[in-house]
Amino acid sequence: MISDDVIPVAFAVASSPKRYALLLGSGISGGKLPTGREITRGLIQRIAAVSVERIDGDTLDWYRRRYRGEPTFPGLFKMLKARDGDEEAILDGYFTIADEEGKRIAPGPTPAHRTIAVMVKEGLIGLIVTTNFDNLMERALLDQGIQPVVITELSDPEMMSVFPDRCRIVKVNGDYPSTDLRMTPEDLKDYDPNIKDYLHRIISEYGLIICGWSAKDDTGLVRILAGEEHDRERVRRYSTIWCRRKGSTPIPAAVAETLHPSEIEITSADEFFAELHSRIEVLRRYDHKEPMSVSTAVQKVKRILREQRPELVLADLIHEETDRVLESIAARQRRQSAGTNSKENYQAMLRDLEDTAAPLAAMVATVAHYNDTSTDLVTDMLVRLINIPPVAPEIAGFQNTEPRTDQGYTRGLLLLRYYPALLAIYASGIAAARARHFNMLEAIIRRPKRYRYGGTLQETVPIYDLVNIANVLGFNPGWLTDLAQDRFGSDASYRDYPYLALYAILQGLFPNRYAFYESLDIFEYIFGIAYLAEAGDEIRPEEFRSSMPRPLQARHWYRLHDGLPFNPAASLPPLPLHVVTYLADIKRRSAGSDFFGGDLSAFEQANRNYAKAFGIGCPETGIELPESGE
Repeated sequence: MISDDVIPVAFAVASSPKRYALLLGSGISGGKLPTGREITRGLIQRIAAVSVERIDGDTLDWYRRRYRGEPTFPGLFKMLKARDGDEEAILDGYFTIADEEGKRIAPGPTPAHRTIAVMVKEGLIGLIVTTNFDNLMERALLDQGIQPVVITELSDPEMMSVFPDRCRIVKVNGDYPSTDLRMTPEDLKDYDPNIKDYLHRIISEYGLIICGWSAKDDTGLVRILAGEEHDRERVRRYSTIWCRRKGSTPIPAAVAETLHPSEIEITSADEFFAELHSRIEVLRRYDHKEPMSVSTAVQKVKRILREQRPELVLADLIHEETDRVLESIAARQRRQSAGTNSKENYQAMLRDLEDTAAPLAAMVATVAHYNDTSTDLVTDMLVRLINIPPVAPEIAGFQNTEPRTDQGYTRGLLLLRYYPALLAIYASGIAAARARHFNMLEAIIRRPKRYRYGGTLQETVPIYDLVNIANVLGFNPGWLTDLAQDRFGSDASYRDYPYLALYAILQGLFPNRYAFYESLDIFEYIFGIAYLAEAGDEIRPEEFRSSMPRPLQARHWYRLHDGLPFNPAASLPPLPLHVVTYLADIKRRSAGSDFFGGDLSAFEQANRNYAKAFGIGCPETGIELPESGE
């Protein structure tokens, strides 16, 4: 291998730690253990020997002619008349080697395994997909003090997370001796639906470094990599690197067409990973990244947008910053503050998450303000923030300053993990509303979904009930009021806090606070309309006067023109004039865009339902409903 070939790979891994997954095949083991193909041939030869038959030609072809079918792992052992427990005894010879005294022992990890384990310990790699059955990778990790989560097709789907919070090894072809093994061509044609879905998500979320895998027999895995039989469009955020020895099997055409891998010629996996780790160490020694300020983030995006092809650099910037935020959220959920009571810890976590997410929120707001075309990038970023998994915090030892249960407090902390997503949604949505970028509003408000898993099926559900201010920040209004007054003055309340925090992030995009609040009110109204359009239930007159859904709780209901808080029993004034004026022009301004999927009648029906449910006059939009509508 020419050492310079590995430099781009080292840059990629060093700049995006834990965002490149490894796909490892039998070549990683350095020939210490047989491949699945070799084990298959060995078992067929045993079958022939038991029946005292001679194999002429290729072993697999002989089996097909003799038994008129394809060999499978269960079928081979059935033909060997293996009883319970016999399988492990039969396979043991394939997973051990003879030592100097002729005793059968398990081989040790290779230098490649050990280098990978060091990279995992250093936080460079967090996900390993392997076609191997052995435990050499696990043993190398254990030697580094790392207990990996091993995932097979028998694992609970809840374990199949793409979040880089711990080291996971995905053993797609089975785990000896815990599961059946996929080793014959017939076995390898297809995979369990859970594993297929998991691999598709991995390929979307991670870059791939493929090493020691020829793709020769793994036809099912090749189809997954190529994106076949996948009913959702797959987003690729990072590149694919394929390490091949000279003269080895070419990359399958379908995979090359889909993943566009960069090829690196290597002499061995041991040499490749040693060189990769060495190069990364050099880069890390001289590259110390500091978190960006909000103003720096805004200026970076503005400079990129002025370039001839901004989308190339902009995507890398947004993805990298999103990675940083996600990793910080996971770390913050586990790490407790220096405070000794629950209030201090809650407030510290909220401020930490806000400070972490502010540069990203400012970036995406700048994109939404100046650009109405980078919609997929913005949606993708929001989907990742919304679908961050929970990490149960350790709350033992805190003095509870109010009579609240540990269960309620834990839930309040867990809901804070959505605060970065909330800031990004509001910041970008407010900016898009001011710029009248309706494609971007659609990408921010309606396209992001939450993924929910049940068995083998993935369900996408709307975000409105989960990611709204009242739900994410509503745990303890008193604590939030204290924080608001500490930061923004004695007149501030818990209801003001998120809006004042957002203004601190966005003030560079607005001439003054009044312009900000006008765009905020417009955004919150459209957010509420999107919620009602998704709900689609029959609305009763004034039903929201006594019980307002959380996604509809907006600033203009609490801070009316006279500054009084919202009172459901009082007579309600019409919507603020700036909202009414905006809606009066929305038909013309949004024409030809993807706003509400291009169907403005859905927007108008929800607009009328909003007015009906609050008992206020319906703002005019000029949008007509089909005759069957109200």
